Amino acid sequence: MGSYAGIDKKACEGRSCCWHPFIDVDNKGGPRLEQPSCFFTNTAQNAYAVTDVNETAAGVEALLELRKEASPELGVDLKYLKLEADTRIPDILRVRITDPHDKRWEVPRELLAQTPEEVADANSKAEPHKYRFDYTPEPFSFEVTRTGPAAAPGEPALWNTTGLRMLYKDQYLELTSWVPPTSTIYGLGERISSSGLKVGRNGRPLAMWNRDCTDYPDLNLYGSHPFVLEVREDGSAHGMLLFNSNGMDAVVTEDKVSWRVTGGVLDIFIFPGPNPMQVLEQYTRLFGRPAMPPLWALGFHQSKYGYASIWEMQEVVDNYTAADIPLDTMWGDIDYMEHQRDFTFDPVNFPLPAVQAREFVERLHNNSQRFVPILDPGIPLLPGFPAYEDGLKRGIFITDVTGQPYIAEVWPGAVHFPDFINPEGQAWWLDHIRDFHALVPFDGLWVDMNEVSNFCTGHVCELPPDGILDFVDPSVGKPFFTFGTEPPACRLQCWSLEPYLKQWLLQEQSTRNMPGSINGNAKKGAFIGSLVKGVAETVGTRAWQEPELERAAWEIFLKVDAPPYSIANNNVRLPLSFRTMPVTARHYDGSLQYNTHNLYGLSQAAATARALHTLHDGAKRPFVLTRRVTNLCSRLSTFVGSGGYAAHWTGDNAATWDDLRWSVVGVLEAGILGMPMAGADICGFLGITTEELCARWISAGAFYPFARSHSDLTSGYQELYRWPKVTEAGRNALGLRYQLLPYLYTAFRHTAGHGCPLARPLFFGWPQDATARDVDSQWLMGDSVLVTPVLDEGAESVQGYFPQGVWYDISDETPVDASTAGRFVRLPAPLTHLPVHVLGGAVVPMQEARMTTAETLQTPLTLLVAFPRLPMQGAPREALRCGPAPPDSAALGGTASRSLVAWGQLYTDRGDQVLDVAGGVDSGFINFRAKAQPDGTGILSGTFSADGEWDEAHQGECAEGLPWPLLDRVRVLGLPGRIDPASIIFETLAPGKIHPATTQKLSPSQVSQEEGRIGQVDITGLSLELDCPLGFRLLWMLEKPHNDEL
Repeated sequence: MGSYAGIDKKACEGRSCCWHPFIDVDNKGGPRLEQPSCFFTNTAQNAYAVTDVNETAAGVEALLELRKEASPELGVDLKYLKLEADTRIPDILRVRITDPHDKRWEVPRELLAQTPEEVADANSKAEPHKYRFDYTPEPFSFEVTRTGPAAAPGEPALWNTTGLRMLYKDQYLELTSWVPPTSTIYGLGERISSSGLKVGRNGRPLAMWNRDCTDYPDLNLYGSHPFVLEVREDGSAHGMLLFNSNGMDAVVTEDKVSWRVTGGVLDIFIFPGPNPMQVLEQYTRLFGRPAMPPLWALGFHQSKYGYASIWEMQEVVDNYTAADIPLDTMWGDIDYMEHQRDFTFDPVNFPLPAVQAREFVERLHNNSQRFVPILDPGIPLLPGFPAYEDGLKRGIFITDVTGQPYIAEVWPGAVHFPDFINPEGQAWWLDHIRDFHALVPFDGLWVDMNEVSNFCTGHVCELPPDGILDFVDPSVGKPFFTFGTEPPACRLQCWSLEPYLKQWLLQEQSTRNMPGSINGNAKKGAFIGSLVKGVAETVGTRAWQEPELERAAWEIFLKVDAPPYSIANNNVRLPLSFRTMPVTARHYDGSLQYNTHNLYGLSQAAATARALHTLHDGAKRPFVLTRRVTNLCSRLSTFVGSGGYAAHWTGDNAATWDDLRWSVVGVLEAGILGMPMAGADICGFLGITTEELCARWISAGAFYPFARSHSDLTSGYQELYRWPKVTEAGRNALGLRYQLLPYLYTAFRHTAGHGCPLARPLFFGWPQDATARDVDSQWLMGDSVLVTPVLDEGAESVQGYFPQGVWYDISDETPVDASTAGRFVRLPAPLTHLPVHVLGGAVVPMQEARMTTAETLQTPLTLLVAFPRLPMQGAPREALRCGPAPPDSAALGGTASRSLVAWGQLYTDRGDQVLDVAGGVDSGFINFRAKAQPDGTGILSGTFSADGEWDEAHQGECAEGLPWPLLDRVRVLGLPGRIDPASIIFETLAPGKIHPATTQKLSPSQVSQEEGRIGQVDITGLSLELDCPLGFRLLWMLEKPHNDEL
């Protein structure tokens, strides 16, 4: 645990230590991991024993007593612990290990959309469990094994601490489990990993401490998610979450996963799966389903730090229209503000009179477009500024060790940070968002810098001697700071109290005479003494005159500021308070940032989403974008449960090919962590992009769930219309995205209802495929659409992996036949083309691409029916499914049938209404089934269902007046022969009726079959106004079957 640096192998082993040199990978300019090669042994065993056991209604409770101490350098082991194994939910196990005598920090339940306790009460069922919990009394250990039909003979335990130590000290908790060397680990975000989507097994400590930093590999970034998804060789999967917000390291080796935590409790959840999709369903059922975005959020978004005026933003909108590139939303970065102050508009460049800023937003609305401005958490110290004065009056700012509002520095200069855990702070935030919305009717909010980011470091900061409150260059009216490779310099006077407190413990008088010098500014020791006194009063001493109580207060402070275990913050074990709020800052209830730091972004996201919900009287979905958490709340620092409140973007990337590749991993990782509405800055945020890079990036980024172009102040302009090839690539890729909008919106409805990612790694559909588990440069959108982008400079083709099945190129309908086994295929990919394929067995709803999502949904509907090559591949596969599957899958083409089948759904609602995902409120589905039978007959049917269920009892249910599209075209791929045009009949059918309501024989002119492409048919001119509850059937007969297997 402890270690030596600057020592060779011989000297190391001569001290009875372990020699293990660590060779770090190149992390592309970020700091390399500082990891000594000589270690004290980490195998010193402590031991607890079970002394009392009770069966409870929830499961098992036991008292643990310490039998043997270990690693005293990390603190004193707690003598007694309480174990609670909650087995009420048949497919979720909770194991809590706490202090039975003293209350320790735990994540506030009010931050979550729902609490684990509420879910356990609601999900207690008398049905077979998918797991078994066992423990060994002495030395205490426990294991969790899989049970039921999914359990394989001899399968290793899902969680097993046998023979591994468990440390439980005041500021250090350690828990380790065995992991099979052959399994694959995912999760443990947020970071860009040199090992790709998979977590490396090299023992590198993975720090979880939210930081505002540029996206370098293998560093802790904006969010902390102590969640592990483990996939075994046979494709079985399970998940594990350590529900703890304190700073921690996760360490994964060839055979173990270990948690090293600086406080809180051990609150462990096991999700037995048994496949990746079900693990995410269990995880999000407990901690909150992902937020369903408003429809417009699935369109394309344009943003830039550096738009100089409202007129320039209008010019950007006009240029997108002229270039015929879709655009749904314009974003306002801090340029729109007056001196970067929240809730303001620059009176010169973004003026508020009706003919300026407000008119710009109203013009967007008239074009079915949206506006999303940014808000940072820092509120400037400006007398007379309403948010500042109101915040002081209501006492909603986080305080420093002296009990005064903590002073930090970000873009507007000196600021205070609101306390979003404080109910009064949430009410204050709502009030000022409401006032801001009255000025300009924005459509969502983008919250940033809430890791929380601070340009300064110190326990206490003051304004500079000249009393400047905001740092604005009067010659240009803009800040002195611009975002670049180096962080802005701190202009406040800040003090770290640690050296003074240590000296005070030795000799009070010497501290009073000790000068303090930070940033070249000196203060007399008497001032430092008064701060130290404030510390004592803050941590609860009764009197300044009682030296022993003073000493206790100082020691408490030092323990928090310099814990015995230093996590691998930024790879170099940076102090936890570095360039953020200090860990000694306090919330309204006395909670320390030491415990709450990783929750700040979540608390702001929750407060913002609730404010937007209230603002619209509960009638509209809020969209919030954050750096890891929709209203749309963007780039928010995130934690467990953030996906239930906000969308997430991966932060400040750069215009490099490496960053393009990393962006795919970041988006897929966010989905695994329960934040499916995720994306990266298309074309790169920092640096100057190129035409080729931007063309490839928009092709890939068009199929991020959240698709937004964004760049830095110094990066130049990179709107898609700036280069001919980028214009063409953007028009093509976004055109395809907008064509697939009904499919994507339907897929996201299932994501919101079941917790599965929208953009998902290939192994989610084929977990038993070892190659699919390694692929992190392709992804599935929903169940059936495969995206294979070009991620390498100069490439004209791309090698893609196609899991088992038949895949149809969505552009030219060429099939890739992987019916017997997955295989790699080299695909042509000129600069403006993105290879996208549809899986055989799917019915994909599509519409005609227009300039906005609202216009697109007014166009006629096309159904792309893609049949598989083999009958058994048409049945919905359990591992691939997200959402309800047809109950008659065997009859549709399971192993007992020789029919080819395909199925899919179309979901619709009002576009931005608040949705009850448990039951269709003003929303509905159409379920599509297609079957090609051995005798040459075929059928495509469509029936309505309010909740997407497939059984007949739900058919014909629907809300009135929903905006269903006009069905005009059916495109069929993969038929085993040519259709006889004269055989095609199109019928409408009432629910539960045998005889059709209307019957129409199609004319030959409505049927097109290209010569030489047997099995592909295009049927047009159907002109059916879909109207619940009336379903439809399309019937046909083949001229002659060509599939010998039918």
